[in-house]
Amino acid sequence: MPPQPQQPGYEPGFDVVALSYATRLILSELDRELVVERALEALAEFTGSPCAALYLLDDSEERLVLEGCHGGPSELEPESHTWPLEGAARRVVDSKQVGRYGLELRQGLPWPVEDGGEQGCLAAPLVAADNRVIGLVACQMKEDRPLPPASALPLGILLTVTAVALETARLFQMAVRDSLTGLYVRRYFDHRLSEEEARLRRYGGVVSLVMADVDHFKRINDTHGHQQGDVVLREVARLMRQAVRKEVDVVCRYGGEEFVVLLPHTPITGAQVVAERIRRRVEEHYFPGEKVPLQVTVSLGVAAMDDTTLINGQDLVYRADQALYRAKEAGRNRVEVDW
Repeated sequence: MPPQPQQPGYEPGFDVVALSYATRLILSELDRELVVERALEALAEFTGSPCAALYLLDDSEERLVLEGCHGGPSELEPESHTWPLEGAARRVVDSKQVGRYGLELRQGLPWPVEDGGEQGCLAAPLVAADNRVIGLVACQMKEDRPLPPASALPLGILLTVTAVALETARLFQMAVRDSLTGLYVRRYFDHRLSEEEARLRRYGGVVSLVMADVDHFKRINDTHGHQQGDVVLREVARLMRQAVRKEVDVVCRYGGEEFVVLLPHTPITGAQVVAERIRRRVEEHYFPGEKVPLQVTVSLGVAAMDDTTLINGQDLVYRADQALYRAKEAGRNRVEVDW
């Protein structure tokens, strides 16, 4: 009979303030990547783990997909991103119980196994509000070192908060993200633009807008097919996300092959730099093609408003769109600025 997992002990006196702060950070975020990042930081701190990883079940519920790690390798091989749900990992998911198992390091990431050496793996399920397991966390531990005092209670709270936050983030992303590109949808962009307009009216400052359009996109669809067109849109979206500030700038699919980037606290000269960076990255990128890689370009228009020349959000969109039109008329694959 395989060894049974041991439940971590509990001692009173844990840091309520630290736990409260950690749960607030996790629950205040709607971006899944940030939920994972903050949850792993908190779990590593409360368990004293040098390395922690978070895995979510895929749609088949037969494989676990790596969502993030803390204290692990910065770069991972593709095969380390998904593993079969089996052995100790399945035991954790099926039992819905926290357990202490042997440790196996896969690509430097902790993974629970039935037998282990000197080090152990604390494995815990992520149980959503409907009592459904959505994944698990694995924390590298030393067998001869007990968990920090009062580990069971804060660990249970953190796990519950993390599962709820991940489900909330998933539902939010379904509502505001474009299913093809993963970018925000136009409705969310309109909301954020209204917020920026209100911020400028109350506190001053500046906000810029970049509108981008894939050049000759109809020709791509007609020549290579709509599936190839979808590949181009996904790749352009990825390149645009890489070219802007994470957690600050808002990249949206405005419609069809048109994209928009909202740049808070960015003057028009800074927005021009961002637009040129996007243009150059797309131009230099080789897009996967059915037979040979494709090269694609984009045209971009830039506009801005501040508290001295305040206009409404829709006028800002119009000015950026007019600049984009001029870029198209001037030969495409260029940036035009509404000065």
